[in-house]
Amino acid sequence: VHGDQIRKIIAIIGNPSEEDMELIGNEQQKKYTKSLPVKKQQEWKTLYPQASTVALDLLSKMLVLNPTKRLTVEECLAHPYFEELHKKTPEPKCEKTFDWSFDYFKPTKEKLQELISVSYTHLR
Repeated sequence: VHGDQIRKIIAIIGNPSEEDMELIGNEQQKKYTKSLPVKKQQEWKTLYPQASTVALDLLSKMLVLNPTKRLTVEECLAHPYFEELHKKTPEPKCEKTFDWSFDYFKPTKEKLQELISVSYTHLR
């Protein structure tokens, strides 16, 4: 994660707790994160004054730095915010971890052009 992205996240949700810091595996990233100015979590209602209380509740439970404290997909789908969209029948669940290895590449101009070309060809 890039430094600018971390600063923007912390500006909204506040600095990570010591417990959350333990989840950062990269020592350089941990040191950088600890060096940032102390920020308190902003109030979601202040950021999104037109949002409903239910929407703000869901947002506060999804946008959590610590993935062990964040809602799971299943918990998000069961949240009252999605009540009108949620079917009574169980949602399909992926039984294995999704493989994102296709996304690990150096984004050169040529590689991006190639990927766009391949994607476009498959859409036709």
